[in-house]
Amino acid sequence: MKALGFDLETTGVDVTKDRPLQVSLVSYDKDNEQTRILMNSLCNPLREIEPEAEAVHGISLSKVSNHPDYIVALHTMALLLQGYQDHVLVTMNGKRFDVPMAANCLGYDPFAGKPHLDVYQA
Repeated sequence: MKALGFDLETTGVDVTKDRPLQVSLVSYDKDNEQTRILMNSLCNPLREIEPEAEAVHGISLSKVSNHPDYIVALHTMALLLQGYQDHVLVTMNGKRFDVPMAANCLGYDPFAGKPHLDVYQA
């Protein structure tokens, strides 16, 4: 089995108006028992962070204000995905939140057609 773990930390819980401030992607290959962090990047959301969200993840605007914009991080992630087409996507609530937010920000779903195991909905 080959899997990709994907997670976002965000400015809030609205997939249409909130934005990522951390993008994480990790690969796992059972055949060679290798786990690899592909990206774990802070990014500037170009908007304020809801206090409730900051209380959950502890990432403040001052921590991300000098990082690349969120769209750069998401495009980088989309490029990385091209090399992992044979991997299953694994998320926690990704079907309802992380993937729709990434798709909304990018204007397309970077995970389209990829098998997706959402452990929150399993």
